[in-house]
Amino acid sequence: MPVHFIECTFETYTSEFVRTVQTLKDQYGITCIAYGDLYLKEHRDWGEKVAFEAGVEALYPLWTKKEKH
Repeated sequence: MPVHFIECTFETYTSEFVRTVQTLKDQYGITCIAYGDLYLKEHRDWGEKVAFEAGVEALYPLWTKKEKH
């Protein structure tokens, strides 16, 4: 899949992200989206919400627990 940049503003970030994932889903037949987040739950919650709204599965292949120092 080619790299695809999403043009948006702060106010339209989530809605543009969902719309673009839906477009890519239709164009390429994708069934999931992989995120590179490591351990921030708020980021994961957002990514899972976006994936759900776009009709794809959210994958977090790098997910781990934050180490405490």
